[in-house]
Amino acid sequence: MMNEKWSIPPFLMKTGRPMEYIVRWPVIPGMTMFLRRPHAGPGSSPGTAHSGADQGVRRVAGARACPVSGTPAGCGARTAPAAAHALPTGRLALAAALGLASTAAILQLPGWPWPARLSLLAALACLIAWTVLRWADTPVAVAACLALVGLQVVSPLTLAATVVDPLLWLMAGAFVLSAALRLSGVAERLLRLGLGADGQRFDSLCGRLTLLIAATAFVIPSTSARAALLLPLCLGLMPHLSPAQARALALLCPTVILLSAGGVLTGAGAHLVTLDFVRTQGGPAWHWLDWLRLAGPFALGSCALATAVILRAVPPAERRQRVTVATPLAAPAAPTPWTHAQRPVAAIAALAVLGWATGATLGLQPAAVAVIAALAVLTGGTGLQPGRVLRQVEWRLLLFMAASQVLGEALLTSGAASALAAQALNGLALSQAAPGTLYALAAVVAVLAHGVVPSRTARAVVLLPTVVLPLAATGLNPALLAMLVVQGTGFCQTLSASAKPVAVFARVPGGFTPADLLRLASVLAPALVLWLLVHALWVWPALGLR
Repeated sequence: MMNEKWSIPPFLMKTGRPMEYIVRWPVIPGMTMFLRRPHAGPGSSPGTAHSGADQGVRRVAGARACPVSGTPAGCGARTAPAAAHALPTGRLALAAALGLASTAAILQLPGWPWPARLSLLAALACLIAWTVLRWADTPVAVAACLALVGLQVVSPLTLAATVVDPLLWLMAGAFVLSAALRLSGVAERLLRLGLGADGQRFDSLCGRLTLLIAATAFVIPSTSARAALLLPLCLGLMPHLSPAQARALALLCPTVILLSAGGVLTGAGAHLVTLDFVRTQGGPAWHWLDWLRLAGPFALGSCALATAVILRAVPPAERRQRVTVATPLAAPAAPTPWTHAQRPVAAIAALAVLGWATGATLGLQPAAVAVIAALAVLTGGTGLQPGRVLRQVEWRLLLFMAASQVLGEALLTSGAASALAAQALNGLALSQAAPGTLYALAAVVAVLAHGVVPSRTARAVVLLPTVVLPLAATGLNPALLAMLVVQGTGFCQTLSASAKPVAVFARVPGGFTPADLLRLASVLAPALVLWLLVHALWVWPALGLR
């Protein structure tokens, strides 16, 4: 496969913005991948040969071309085959059986008020829909919220208050800013410059790439969008690497994307769910810089740990081998001038990050900084079309985050979470366990939860009341436990379907196989559990979480 020299087609490079062309598969709505391979020989099979009409561009099966997309939300409807939407009878029967059993068990709980029963039933129904039926996260969460409003468990005022929640506006503004960075080409330009000089050692290139990927979390909150941004970079490097190096690069990109997201408050929607949970439990109101101080070292250390694990699978001679990248993605010999759109967008992004970092000192709310930056991008003479920028915003993810907050608040205010925590405390005899054992239990559950709940935000919604509250009842700090759990949910690299960035890079020719993912997970998962324990027992208490 490596001898076929897959690369970015030249017509993408002529546009000056190849990052706008990304990958699309049935699991990732709105993403399209174009791959070019040299002319097929006479012996090529029908599946690999191409007619002159396609001009050397092959489309992945089931994909649809999208001329303008920069994120998964920007390319229209899903094009998965109709058969993919048909649910097996066995899965439907299992979901029905679990639903009936859960309903019967909840109705028999002694002393539970009806709002608590209905809240728990709604949460379990969402969990069954997400895991057994594999339905989309957003419609399920929204339907559960509307059902709770109709059953008068959640008031309409609570639902309306979620729409104006500052955390939601923080993410919305960050999405607009990240869309402007990609559409203007600023993100691509910084990535190319960050690669440094040509002819680096492969291990040095991976280390530099790790830092670059981690840095994108500050301005691009969506892991899917970061995967779309980095995919052309990976494709441009692959033809110049050996098979072992190519496999390592394909594993490195999604792994660092997912692990680095935990270090920034806007890096994942699960962080905002955690922030709201900690606040309702009487914990500290973490600011953007507070989150960076607590979670940044853990995320950066996780990325370094993952990079070291991945490089260990590359032969030592190939780790030291110098890589020559003779593609347009390599840093140019002479710097090209910034365009009319790039200069203001880069300045607005720099000021936004500065505002988030110094907001606590200056009295600026992160949401206000994000909204001002978004308005500046849309109306500040950047040359970008506002409609095109807004189409790149992941509105479904924002809606899912709002619905997740309503579900979490329903579990807390109805008394379902506290009652469930009390029963778990009594049934499992958690009060007799040592703190280290309890931290280890929480870390293992958080790291392995991606095998059951695919969405990171959904994992936070499920684990915060069911894991943090019972363990906090033993006397542990709920804020520390929440931080431990949400950082543990960042690990989701066991299967290609576990996370969208992994699915994106799983289709890169000459990349990794499912067996490679399992080997990486078998080493990285225990290492991350130990890294979580180090922070829970020593690092985070030293930083104020006692």
